[in-house]
Amino acid sequence: MKANMHLHSRYSDGLQWPEEVAARAAHVGLDLAVLTDHDSMEGSSEFTRACTAFDVKSIKGAEIDCVAPEIGFNSEILAYFPGGDCPHTTRLLRELVNEREQKMVSYIEKARDLFKRNDLEFKEVKEMKIGFTPLKKKEYHFSYTKVDLYLYLNRKGLVSGDLSYRKFKSDFRSSLFPEELDTKPDLVQTVKTILSDNGYPVLAHPGILFEFDLEKMRNEIDQFRKILKHCKNAGMWGIEMYFYRENREQFNKLVREEADKLGFRYTYGTDCHGRNSQFDTIELSHGEFDLSSFD
Repeated sequence: MKANMHLHSRYSDGLQWPEEVAARAAHVGLDLAVLTDHDSMEGSSEFTRACTAFDVKSIKGAEIDCVAPEIGFNSEILAYFPGGDCPHTTRLLRELVNEREQKMVSYIEKARDLFKRNDLEFKEVKEMKIGFTPLKKKEYHFSYTKVDLYLYLNRKGLVSGDLSYRKFKSDFRSSLFPEELDTKPDLVQTVKTILSDNGYPVLAHPGILFEFDLEKMRNEIDQFRKILKHCKNAGMWGIEMYFYRENREQFNKLVREEADKLGFRYTYGTDCHGRNSQFDTIELSHGEFDLSSFD
């Protein structure tokens, strides 16, 4: 089954609505597509309905930011729910979405002070995310990310379009994103929550743990093995075979060599954030995945 199991929509940091993502999934010939917004499943129902209309299979999914300080882990895991119902995880994600909104309010307040601009307002960030859409809802519950602030400040002329998002995040880490605001749930507890809903937790894009630097990953292979062992002991089901822009085959080969030793399974994703984004990757790669693997 031609699959891409790591896609984003406007409900987090993607640039297209779930229906648009589903249409693109059908257009590129995917048999299975999964929407995995950051800390959110707000667009899941819209996405599933659209996929059904396009004759593309889909299941519920999300990408959850979490930490494990004991092993130096600060990254993301994917969660898949082929059975559909996931009340415990849904409750967790609703809490995280609310926390993300409060963080964005704080980011805007800090940006006001930093740039000496009293016209910066959270409501403008929300209006920017809604944009033009035929959808009519009483309320939108977005999972705000630092990307939203980056795009908003760029639109306001305060951050140059020549500044990449990663450089922006690095340059403004202390002034806009202090550690006290960067709270995330614990990895082990998050995995337990996913498992309690008969879900399947998967380690997302493991290369990010080494700054997408293949040599760094090779040189720190013992650290990677430590992370994999910790994840396996926590109950992690699988590892993502990811669309790395550089050294893709070597990255995924190295990941498989280590993950096979612990009996991990594999999913496939490109982390697409939509048309005209820096991660417009839905047409570039896919993997062969059998839904019966979720047994």
